[in-house]
Amino acid sequence: MAPWHVDGKYNRPLPRRIAEEAGVPRAAFGQRKMATVVEFPSPQIPCGEALREEYYAFLRRNRLLTRFGWWLLPLIHSWNTATIFASPRQHRPLYYVQRLLIRFGRRDTRLPQLGRSLDGRVFCFAANTCVAEYAYALDSPATSSKAGSARGRTSTVGS
Repeated sequence: MAPWHVDGKYNRPLPRRIAEEAGVPRAAFGQRKMATVVEFPSPQIPCGEALREEYYAFLRRNRLLTRFGWWLLPLIHSWNTATIFASPRQHRPLYYVQRLLIRFGRRDTRLPQLGRSLDGRVFCFAANTCVAEYAYALDSPATSSKAGSARGRTSTVGS
């Protein structure tokens, strides 16, 4: 791996070898570590309208959310977004309520996040979607009968 070692703190020979063998020039890859954090508020839902609708159908089919929960879901998502991203510029009242809680509670007290129990469900949905799409792609009768077709998904993981 010596040809792919570089001087400095950020030495990643394996990814560098894979990238260079795929045609990525050395100067365009892995010169310094850069990190990005994307935080999505709970309950986590898939991005994209079509995938989100499939996820909602999965929740309905497996009775993972009550009728009352369906009505509350947009409100819960709005609340969680506001409490996560509260700042002096955005969601100002919630920001100052959190500051008061911290000041008088003498510890880092945050407003509660609602609907956290649904966060694991998105993983189950994603796993089931992958199973169904692999079965459809492989077009194997044995796996298709277990997972369903790519459009007529059935639940296999965590339901």
